[in-house]
Amino acid sequence: MNPKDISKEKILKLKDCGLVFSSFGLQSASTKIRNIYDRPESLEDIRSANLILNELHIPQFFDLIVDSPYEDKKDLAETLFFLLSLKKPFVAKTFDLAHLPDTKLTKMLLQHKLIQENEVEGNYKISK
Repeated sequence: MNPKDISKEKILKLKDCGLVFSSFGLQSASTKIRNIYDRPESLEDIRSANLILNELHIPQFFDLIVDSPYEDKKDLAETLFFLLSLKKPFVAKTFDLAHLPDTKLTKMLLQHKLIQENEVEGNYKISK
């Protein structure tokens, strides 16, 4: 779901149609990292959606990327404190950063020499 599009009215209609949970690609609560990932929704959009979904008893899942080479302890702390500020319950799911071919992020990581070509999805070679 995109938090920018969530309203109580929409969620009630979706719930009537069978909505049983929601999932958001939060990725990080650090402004620096969210800009790198081109996340269009604000943290306030996410907070507002969290409150609406909690009020309507819709379980929430937040996807987080935990191994970005651009992320430092301060960025991780921002994410942790943001999650702690949200209405519970919810599930935070962690994922490794995928290096997809021909994306702005992968090109940037390669340019800054933070990853190598063989780390880009589909560019690995199996040794015999």
